[in-house]
Order: sequence, then C-alpha cells, then structure tokens
Amino acid sequence: MVKVWFQHDQNVPSKINIDPDSDIDDLKEKLFGSTDKGQYQTTYNGQILRPSAGVPQDTTDEMPIVFTKIVNVPSSSKSKHFNSITSIELK
Repeated sequence: MVKVWFQHDQNVPSKINIDPDSDIDDLKEKLFGSTDKGQYQTTYNGQILRPSAGVPQDTTDEMPIVFTKIVNVPSSSKSKHFNSITSIELK
C-alpha cells in the first residue's frame, strides 16, 4: 500500500492508502463509489489525469491529487429536479 494525498471540492487535503498498481479509476471508486466516480475530473500538478492513468505516488498535502465535480453530469440519484422560471411583464 502507498499513501497518496487528495483533495475534492476545495476541502482540506486528506490522505488514503491504496494499492501501488491502482489507476485513477480505482482511486475514484474507492473515494466516491462506483455510481458517483464519473462525476469528478482528476488533475495533478495542473494536468488532467485520465481514468486509466496510474495514481501519482509523489503527492503531498501541498500538491495533492485534485478531484473537481463536473457540472452538468446527471446525478446517479433517481430523483429528478425541475426548476421553473416565470417571467411576468409589469405595466
């Protein structure tokens, strides 16, 4: 097992132990679960990491793997939300 630092949604960086042969997809599944892992984009040292990329093992709390929630990804939840905007012209 290796210790890697990660940060998501601008929270304080945290560390996790993971198998040294793990890829980014494995790490996302461990952190977010199989249904929500697709809702995050992964970057490290300013570069986007593909799901098949190996997990960087030289992370620190000052340079963690960063997970950013992707906007407009359908939620895995079964509930649907509908927002309505009504325009009324005043005379």
